[in-house]
Amino acid sequence: MADIVFNKFKQALGGGNFATNEQILTWDSDVAGASTIKVMLISGDLASSTNPNDLDTVNDVLSVVSPEAVSEYSGSYSKPSLTNRQVTVDDGNNRSEFDADDITISALPSGTANVDGLLVYWVPTGSAGEADHSDNVPLIYFDLAGAGADFMGNGGDITIQFNAQGVVQVT
Repeated sequence: MADIVFNKFKQALGGGNFATNEQILTWDSDVAGASTIKVMLISGDLASSTNPNDLDTVNDVLSVVSPEAVSEYSGSYSKPSLTNRQVTVDDGNNRSEFDADDITISALPSGTANVDGLLVYWVPTGSAGEADHSDNVPLIYFDLAGAGADFMGNGGDITIQFNAQGVVQVT
């Protein structure tokens, strides 16, 4: 399960609009106009920074982690989109489960920096996309290092397998 749920994600769940693009986040990919939600590998210790859930943009997140370490991988792989996203209600556990297919990042180059985390973020329509993360909104962060699951690229494929009960749960 997620280690950090960013406040902007919580705002989006309430239907809050973002000043940058006046859009509403739609997680479920079966809904017309569903949002683009992507994944980025992070090198650096975001989880122990002060109030990381208060960071509003992906640029804000990248300013907290080591830019040198992030840049080693940032241009070397295609940031995958989360696919087959859905929201289900688990009445027995009094929660909603936000789920998506597992992802594979193909041929992640060898590196010298650990991949310490996984950032799930929203790319609003009309934003600069991957060219500029100033409009992209961080949603969820997984602390791989804290779980003892950090790794270095070795030229092989990396598969991220999400929990069977969802990428994130809202209770």
